[in-house]
Amino acid sequence: EEELVFKESWWEGGGNAGPSFEVAIGGLEVATLVFMMYESLNGSYREMPIKIVDTGYGIERIAWLTQKTPTAFHAIYGDLVNDYHKLIGVSEPPEEILRLAVKYVGRLNPKDLAMYEHLKSSLKRELGIGEDELATYLDNAIKVYTLLDHVKTATLMLADGVVPSNSGEGYLVRLIIRRILRLLSPLKSEDVLIELFKKQIRYWADIYTGLPRREQYIIDVLGNECRKFKDVIARAPQLVRRYLRKGLGVNELAELYDSHGIPPELVAEIAKGLGRELVIPRDFYARIAARHGKAPVKVRAGGKVPSGVVSKLKGLEATKLLFHEDPYMRVFKGRVLKVIGPYFVLDQTAFYPEGGGQEADTGYIVLGSGELFKVVDVQKVGALVIHRADRELPPSIEGSYVRGEIDWERRYVLMRHHTATHIVLGVSRLVLGDHVWQAGAEKTSERARLDITHYKLLTDGEVRRIEDLANKVILEGRRVNTFYMPRYEAEKRYGFTLYQGGVPMEPTIRVVEIEGLDAEACFGTHLRNTMEVGAIKIVGVDRIADGVVRLEYVAGTKVSEYARRLEDRVRYASKILGGDVVKRASSVIRELKDMRNLINNYRRMYVSLYSKHVKEGLESFKGVRLGFFTPEVVDYDALKDVLIKLTRDEPDSIVVLILPREGGTFVEVSLGVRAFLKG
Repeated sequence: EEELVFKESWWEGGGNAGPSFEVAIGGLEVATLVFMMYESLNGSYREMPIKIVDTGYGIERIAWLTQKTPTAFHAIYGDLVNDYHKLIGVSEPPEEILRLAVKYVGRLNPKDLAMYEHLKSSLKRELGIGEDELATYLDNAIKVYTLLDHVKTATLMLADGVVPSNSGEGYLVRLIIRRILRLLSPLKSEDVLIELFKKQIRYWADIYTGLPRREQYIIDVLGNECRKFKDVIARAPQLVRRYLRKGLGVNELAELYDSHGIPPELVAEIAKGLGRELVIPRDFYARIAARHGKAPVKVRAGGKVPSGVVSKLKGLEATKLLFHEDPYMRVFKGRVLKVIGPYFVLDQTAFYPEGGGQEADTGYIVLGSGELFKVVDVQKVGALVIHRADRELPPSIEGSYVRGEIDWERRYVLMRHHTATHIVLGVSRLVLGDHVWQAGAEKTSERARLDITHYKLLTDGEVRRIEDLANKVILEGRRVNTFYMPRYEAEKRYGFTLYQGGVPMEPTIRVVEIEGLDAEACFGTHLRNTMEVGAIKIVGVDRIADGVVRLEYVAGTKVSEYARRLEDRVRYASKILGGDVVKRASSVIRELKDMRNLINNYRRMYVSLYSKHVKEGLESFKGVRLGFFTPEVVDYDALKDVLIKLTRDEPDSIVVLILPREGGTFVEVSLGVRAFLKG
């Protein structure tokens, strides 16, 4: 009881706040209890009607406390601590150093570099060992403990299906992997990296039973990330030199890391080689993670409807969604609740509003007088479906009934494309792995697209397997079931793969299930059976962002339309080439390749000769050799090579290329390394 301390404090975050108790045992904080009483609004506080106790328990700290190990890492990772020391070839510090260091570390402010030096001085004095020996022990321990935590985090994130990318959680896992690679860089061994991950997978397999099944995916991703990181390291020196000319502070370090993937430690090494010293904030990576941890701003649904129109619709009853009751309904009757210019709201509608990547329905409404209006757009705002006609409607029709007619041919194409999207996503997960998630989708009346998370561009074989399996699912005639379920019951049955298009906030969700393949929370209109899709043809594959692959495809009658367009192009190409398309195209490609090789040979000769010519004209000026040239032959690629060759061969040179152009003059300056260092 004497070791137990309650520290009164205050906590706030996420828009809520309240008094708190920090619970510590023997100086180790193990829990925080926050009495959430207030809502935080623009710097002021308002008492909440519902008061809760928000509890946070440090489970790993409690394990450390009860097991009395030297550090929390020994309690959590057990034998892995020793294994990691052996794998990276460093000695583990004596227990007395660790136990004493832990006491001092609790007093550190991560942002204060001087405190870390003070810690080492205090430990050296108390332990009576040399500064270099102590620094080696501490640096090695920090490296091993960082690797343990980082490898575990990356393992679990990758096992959950996160794909490294340049945004969101994909960015965070890439950040972690690159920190691991940087820590291991002296070893220059991908085998050590893989073994570190394999040991974590085996260690946690009893608790996280899905880890062994995801091992191959994790190893594949790591290999891919290693290759990308090597490319980054190769590009780094040139980029860092460019930034050094402008000045390199924390913001520039963050930009180099965010935009180019170059870690600050590597920047510091390159800068040091050029005679510049850089200080890296100890919380640099925390700052970077905070940047990318912010939730994206949500765009309000129905944003295409003017706010002035929406404000006049308050108090109207919710629109009954006939397109959910019967997606095959083509004609319906609805009572007009409100008319505002071309905008109108009905008590019920079969017109589907734009949403979930599916385009809005179009069609007609017919007034009681027989007058016909074209419906050109439909949006959903809250519980209301708002239609827009091609012209203003008479306000006098409020309260009367109109007949709605859906453009059925267009709607049926959209239904085919939407169901096809669920099929393509389901089979993509089967072919590529469980890490595949929907990153975006669009279903139009011409074609559909699906953006999926994947760590590399698909091979031709993978695309064919996805297409073949999708068409097999179509021919099997699987039922497409649509029903409502309480969200927690749906999550229990299907898991979080339900939420491919985002997480709905309603307690009851609409589930679209293709039997034995896919189940998603979905608002869209769908077919009753996969056989109705007819066929799927993938017409385009592209990597639109790092970690995101876009599949474009057509379904149903759009497949034959696509085939006809393709035939027309082949006939046209055959006419231009004058014969068999494949043979003539192969011949043209060979000729182009030969011509390109010939041009490259001439270019190399030109670079060599012209470099000598410019070099002869260099003149000494204030400790450097300065030269200007304006060539008669303008081949920018060759001239760029001339600049590079000259400043590489003559490191104390400054060479200026001047090219007169229409409307101005193009100037490019290249500096040799020694000339650059002279400022």
